[in-house]
Amino acid sequence: MTARPALEEPFAIDLPGYRLAGVLHLPPQDRGPGRLITIAHGLFSSMASPKLTRLARTLAGRGLAAARFDAQGCGLSGGEIARTTLTGRAAAIRAVMDHLLARPDVAGPPLALGSSFGGTASLWLGAEDKSLAGVIAWSAPSDFKELAARWRELEEEPLGPGFFEDLQRLDLPGGLAGLGPVLQIHGENDEVVPLSQALELNRILGQSGRLVIVPGADHRLSTPGALEMALKETLNWLTEKHFCCQGRTWRVD
Repeated sequence: MTARPALEEPFAIDLPGYRLAGVLHLPPQDRGPGRLITIAHGLFSSMASPKLTRLARTLAGRGLAAARFDAQGCGLSGGEIARTTLTGRAAAIRAVMDHLLARPDVAGPPLALGSSFGGTASLWLGAEDKSLAGVIAWSAPSDFKELAARWRELEEEPLGPGFFEDLQRLDLPGGLAGLGPVLQIHGENDEVVPLSQALELNRILGQSGRLVIVPGADHRLSTPGALEMALKETLNWLTEKHFCCQGRTWRVD
């Protein structure tokens, strides 16, 4: 099944201290309102990521209203990345949802999808906000003890003290217990976020979670065939949960 071209519209939201920029990918008009799915990028990435752009267009072609956006201090959004926190990124996802759900061509309840740190922010929002229909996390960390210590040693990384203080306040991964439904996509050879984190989160989630391990894949899912598998498994899960789509045989373009 070939994805149809998405109708793409830029949007902007004024948030405390900065203006957030995003792009909404709408499904073909003959499909009616699309269920909203937000797409959150990684810590130092942006919505211009070819991987996330392809993801958004694929989801819109399957009937979803896919919204990718730049976090504070990233890409086209204003503000300073030094003010980034996990709870702040989760709040930005919620703000995007509230803004776009006011449109007649966008429907809820919304879904949240995120890559890496954006996946963690999506998971945290889902745990805090039970109005979400589900969460999809690609290559997402769920325990920052080791990662935060590593980032503190990298003087060139523009993270402020509030970033680390925020992580210390949060109960991760324990605070994600009871969250669901959740799909995790994780590379077998993820060099940034150990596979053991995805396995542990899947254990905590129990029956509400599903973990797909992509053989041989790295953190960015850039190894041959990894992104195609991630897209296919994501579409299959969305279909199984009746969030979108018709049929279960996909040609991923």
